[in-house]
Amino acid sequence: MKRELEPGQTLCVLGSIPALGNWKKFVHHMKKVDGNTWESISPLVTYSFYFQYKYSLLTNNRSEVIDWERGVDRLADLELMPDV
Repeated sequence: MKRELEPGQTLCVLGSIPALGNWKKFVHHMKKVDGNTWESISPLVTYSFYFQYKYSLLTNNRSEVIDWERGVDRLADLELMPDV
């Protein structure tokens, strides 16, 4: 989602696994760290190696969805990631 956030807006990741709310709950929130760089407030813990996700834009109090990514879901395949 390419968009400038206004004061009082925040990002959240919504997805197909419990850690991302199973497409129903906004549980994985992000914080702005610098310019247009955002990072997770808490670590993403999952036993799923493959899942789908999208970014959503919420009000600052996280009670209302303003917008979310359109189009095909993003895919995460953790088996392809290098060992860290």
